[in-house]
Amino acid sequence: MSREKARMDPRVRRTREMLWNALIALLYEKDYNKIRVNEIAERATLNRTTFYLHFNSKEDLLNQCFEEIMSELIHSIAMTPEEFNYEIDEPHPILVRLFEQIAIHASFYRTIMMEDKLQHLTRRMTKIMEQFITSGVSQIQADGIGFVVSTDIAIRYFTMAYMGVIGWWLENHMPYTPRHMAMQLTRMSSRGPLDRDPYLEKQSSPRP
Repeated sequence: MSREKARMDPRVRRTREMLWNALIALLYEKDYNKIRVNEIAERATLNRTTFYLHFNSKEDLLNQCFEEIMSELIHSIAMTPEEFNYEIDEPHPILVRLFEQIAIHASFYRTIMMEDKLQHLTRRMTKIMEQFITSGVSQIQADGIGFVVSTDIAIRYFTMAYMGVIGWWLENHMPYTPRHMAMQLTRMSSRGPLDRDPYLEKQSSPRP
């Protein structure tokens, strides 16, 4: 929770959350461009006047909701050198927190990642994910571990892979737990999806 939200009057916070939830529910039913302020207020069992006491427009509502949820995400996946490890038999704690945070706001994340009209928000989320991956790559390099591919390509590869997996997980209504998803990404990020390297085995096998 952000400091600003923590200081907010509980009644104000509850009203704003009711409006956020109403918008997300409506996004399941129709395109964002077709949603009206009156509909959001009615779904939240509030009136139009109350809506405008808290937000200037539905765009303002959406953007503030997005900023709050992204702030929570950034805080939850903040990485410290002490927390970074290379254990592949346990899910990385930061990845567990990543999926737990997404699960908390699953409806919102599913909406912005699946709604064509909201791709500008998906791009902003992708940028946050890229910064997260870059932080991890920097830690790996600081430990003296190099890459066999260009670093910028590796960062983009992992960023889009993570976003793709998150999108799939949400689109399929989270068929696995956050811990299971974190375990899969921990393994794939460290050694890939295969249980052994077939290329090395082929090179080391004796020729007939």
